[in-house]
Amino acid sequence: MKKKHKTKKFHDKLYFNRELSWIHFNRRVLEESLDVSLPFLERLKFLSILASNYDEFFMIKIAGLLRLKKEGFHFCETPDKSSLETVLKQSNKENQEIFDKAYSCWDDILKLLSSEGVCLKSFESLSKNQRGSISIFFKQQIFPLLTPIIFHSVNKKPFLTNLSTYIVVEIIDSGLEKKSGYRLGFVEIPSSLPFFIPIQSEKPDLYSFISQFDLIKSFFGDIFLGEKVSSCALIRVTRNSEYNLMESAVIDILESLQEEVSKRSKKDIVRLEISKGVSKTLLSKIKSTFSLSENIIHFLDHTFCLQVLNQFHQLPFPQHKYLPNNPKLYKLSDDARGIFSYLDKKDIFLHLPYDSFGTLVEFLEQSAYDQSVKAIKITLYRFIHNSSIISALLKAVRYGKHVTVVVELKARFDEQSNIDSAKKLDQAGANVVYGFINYKVHCKACLVVRQDKSKLVSYAHLSTGNYNTETSKVYSDLGLFSSKKDLTNDVSKLFNLLTAGDMARKNFWARQFSSLIVGPFALRDFLNQKIDGLIKQKKKNPKSKPFMVIKINHLLDRHIIQKLYQASKAGVLIRLLVRGICALIPGKKGLSENILVTSIVGRYLEHSRILYFCDTHRDDLYAGSADWMTRNLDRRVECLFPIDDKDIKKKIINEILFTYVKDTRNARLLLTDGSYRRLARGFKGELSSQQSFLDSANAKLHKSDHIQRDDFFDFIYKEIVQDRK
Repeated sequence: MKKKHKTKKFHDKLYFNRELSWIHFNRRVLEESLDVSLPFLERLKFLSILASNYDEFFMIKIAGLLRLKKEGFHFCETPDKSSLETVLKQSNKENQEIFDKAYSCWDDILKLLSSEGVCLKSFESLSKNQRGSISIFFKQQIFPLLTPIIFHSVNKKPFLTNLSTYIVVEIIDSGLEKKSGYRLGFVEIPSSLPFFIPIQSEKPDLYSFISQFDLIKSFFGDIFLGEKVSSCALIRVTRNSEYNLMESAVIDILESLQEEVSKRSKKDIVRLEISKGVSKTLLSKIKSTFSLSENIIHFLDHTFCLQVLNQFHQLPFPQHKYLPNNPKLYKLSDDARGIFSYLDKKDIFLHLPYDSFGTLVEFLEQSAYDQSVKAIKITLYRFIHNSSIISALLKAVRYGKHVTVVVELKARFDEQSNIDSAKKLDQAGANVVYGFINYKVHCKACLVVRQDKSKLVSYAHLSTGNYNTETSKVYSDLGLFSSKKDLTNDVSKLFNLLTAGDMARKNFWARQFSSLIVGPFALRDFLNQKIDGLIKQKKKNPKSKPFMVIKINHLLDRHIIQKLYQASKAGVLIRLLVRGICALIPGKKGLSENILVTSIVGRYLEHSRILYFCDTHRDDLYAGSADWMTRNLDRRVECLFPIDDKDIKKKIINEILFTYVKDTRNARLLLTDGSYRRLARGFKGELSSQQSFLDSANAKLHKSDHIQRDDFFDFIYKEIVQDRK
């Protein structure tokens, strides 16, 4: 049993709090929706993304804090050790503030939609003809899907499904019923239909909609069988979605996980969203019915949740959307051996979504059809059930290839989809492996083994992102194809680990890889060694110029942060690009003066992890799947791969990493107090890294000159040291 912290005032000034840092990330997403220079339909997408982010935040992060509090803990388990009560109160305050601004943003965007002929109607404002047609639609398409429930206060409370939206009504009682308690009516809004139902407009070029809330409310008499309703509100519950599989208690990982996923929808409520106009009496009855405390109730400015706004992005207004991205598909060898012939001579590098994910699909498709291919091995973490990746693997099985698929069933919120796909592959004849109970398989790797005359030749693909056809369109990631023996041999060993390895033999596995850095066996030690090497050089030669540029999604591990502080105090320059959570405090005198942190939030989700370590004698470049969080370093199978090809290395350093560092359009600077500041904008020469990559992919931008090591150092030195002064 864990030892509980003593109740005392304790705040470690060396770290930012995880949950509050996460909220700051959502503020940056909100800023994108508030940015009037963006196409307004894209601003709507950011509002939808913001709301979806918050669903996960409450299901996992807030649920975890509430669990700790229930178990009697007083402080967070994160490095900062902040007071649970303080963090929960601050979270509630900031979350409500963010949602108030988000709904205000929606009000502004609605005016822009109106200027394009988009109109949201109430039932009362419809013409006679519109009422007639929408009434028919309701009776034929909506009413059969509705299941009204009337709850009496002395009966068992109704069950509300996680993330489903309901209308709750207060039913007027009289006589004996009034003395014996109260009654509430519940009806779930069908998610199988769009929340905003299109109505035929009476004028051309107009787009009219009515919300399901308004439409259903207009037929309460039919739905609740003539009961009198005094008030109503829209509500939505978020439930705790944590689970923990114990290795000693698991016999069948697939069966155990399915059981845990089924339990998720029945766990405690951690948030109730409710429309702001709710009456005091109805709110009081809802709180009493579900035994809800005041601090988990969040008010919505409108009778809908922001997630549904993504629907309007489908409107035919291309002038109010981003210009389409036409990713580059690599033209490979035209001979019979196709991509394999190309890879025999040279590695292939992909920068998604600017390069096409279709190159990987073609790699798998060709592997499925090629008679010389004997085996395909791949890891799948988050993937689409009926995607082209799954299709290519199923074809490979049908054509007699030996297909091994390592499926990580525990990918959060994708568990059921992964289970379904794993069963489909297994039934088709693929060798499906479910990984480990206590370690998530988070590395992204693929290996194809091909007979070439008298020998077997292996071809590998390694990536920072998932093999997911949908997220590949909106996530920024790096991928590398290679046939180099040192790399493919390591990838082969990686799959041996995943299919037959004993995770307890850490010392054994730490010695097996010559090229790849595989966690949890060697990753933490590797990072420490690389940082220590820069510290050692700076101490040995104070005039030397060691530096590192690190691009990751999250930075939370206490020991790595301490190591970065140590490097900063030694004089090593540290430039961090951390998209999301960052517990490190930059720019603090005597601690982190030589560390600068920015976060880039824009059109695409920055998902790649790039590590660049540079000293007087050499510069090393790596990419991989791991963030700098304790779970990634100690409880996941992760993989860093070196970028050794001179042309690819030059491209990543000069055209990608240096461009990220120079971003002034989408980058925000992390300040010592934990807030973020947008860099100067609107000036001539401002740079958006993502737009620069798009222009380069479309051949609108000349390739940059080669950046010398000292040039990179000088730029970072100016950022961190000179600009600070």
